[in-house]
Amino acid sequence: MFSNTKLPSWFIVLIRIIALIISVLTGFIEENTDSVAVSASHSSPLYDTAYVISDNPISVKRAVCTRYKDIPSETGGDTYDDYISLDIYNNSGMDISEINFSITAFSADGQVVMNTENCRDYFYTNISGVIPTYSNEAVIISPKKYSSAEIFYVWAEKIVFSDGIEWLREELSPPLATVFVQYQKVKYIGHRGLAGLAPENTIPSFSLAGSYGIWGAECDLRETADGHFVICHDSTVNRTTDGTGSVSEKTLGEIKALTIDSKEFENTSDYKDLKIPTLDEYLQCLGDFGVTPVIEIKTMSADSAKKLVDILRKFDVENTASIISFDHDILDAIRDISSVNMQYLFNEKTLSESNYHSQIYALKSVKNADISIHYTTATREIIEYAHRNGIKVNVWSINDKAAADALIDIGVDFISSDFPPNDSEGEGEDADTGSFLMGRLAEE
Repeated sequence: MFSNTKLPSWFIVLIRIIALIISVLTGFIEENTDSVAVSASHSSPLYDTAYVISDNPISVKRAVCTRYKDIPSETGGDTYDDYISLDIYNNSGMDISEINFSITAFSADGQVVMNTENCRDYFYTNISGVIPTYSNEAVIISPKKYSSAEIFYVWAEKIVFSDGIEWLREELSPPLATVFVQYQKVKYIGHRGLAGLAPENTIPSFSLAGSYGIWGAECDLRETADGHFVICHDSTVNRTTDGTGSVSEKTLGEIKALTIDSKEFENTSDYKDLKIPTLDEYLQCLGDFGVTPVIEIKTMSADSAKKLVDILRKFDVENTASIISFDHDILDAIRDISSVNMQYLFNEKTLSESNYHSQIYALKSVKNADISIHYTTATREIIEYAHRNGIKVNVWSINDKAAADALIDIGVDFISSDFPPNDSEGEGEDADTGSFLMGRLAEE
């Protein structure tokens, strides 16, 4: 895959014939074998498989490594969650059914500090399903580990094509991607997915949050007349769909019959036949990318709290998701039955310079509870007081680079935005770590 010299076609044919003859003579091919595949332990290069696809069956169009830093009280040391985000392009001419990646991590002085073998228990990748030929696939690789790594080398170790043919990289081949760590003390939350890039609260919007390696994706949760959870910000479907009426007065079937076609979203026409997703569909989408669910409850009866917690447990996200709401009573009801993280939402009136001490202090007894406030309310004093009481601070919704940078400087823990944080495609001032690609709003 990684050789820069392409073999002549006549030589490839000759190698195939020789390999086939040798295999038959040594008994490696059974009578009914349709194709020759190389085992994972085989060290031969690409041309020992049934045929050569190309020098580079896949390529990388974008590579970013975002590092999120936490300091757990149990150890007192630094831990890191690294998310390597790749945009893979399948240029092989065949569908790909599986890719096995390998990684090696280096410190700033060039020492190997981690590889696939010594971090296998922490290694996560979201490749699933088939990658059609001549198409892109967003990939998240997460080697979660205590690490002093500054540079990651990423290889495609093995590629399995849809017809069963396997491809192995050559031993001395260069990496598929060289990725430099970007430190981010702030965790980013995509507001209604990435609502600045795709229609809000839709599967494409949530998928984009995953493609950009965003830590979390926020959604708005409502309940239908027949007791199903769906993702919709407004109490009615009027603004976002081709229908009218209240979400709470429609059945799930009636909700699914609607199409999202809001003229408010400039790019709605890019997505055909968009539907309002269910909570299950949202969680499945985020699970495919390893993105943290951030679920804002709009309205919900206390009787439905257990049903929500049961769904979180079904998707195994009770210990990773965040539930947020302005309705503090429903959050209290959830706390009675679950230890899931919660963010108590406050607006400019319910939390201010005059009352933040009492509001924040009251949450100490709730345990695993944080606050989410409008970014214009956030001050260094509020954030420092929250941190002294073991409470993290999320600010929403920021689509301005200068405001985002200022909030990073005063120590916020989470930033919610309609747009993704910076990646390697940024240039100039926007290329600073932790800044947002918001020039399209701030400068237009």
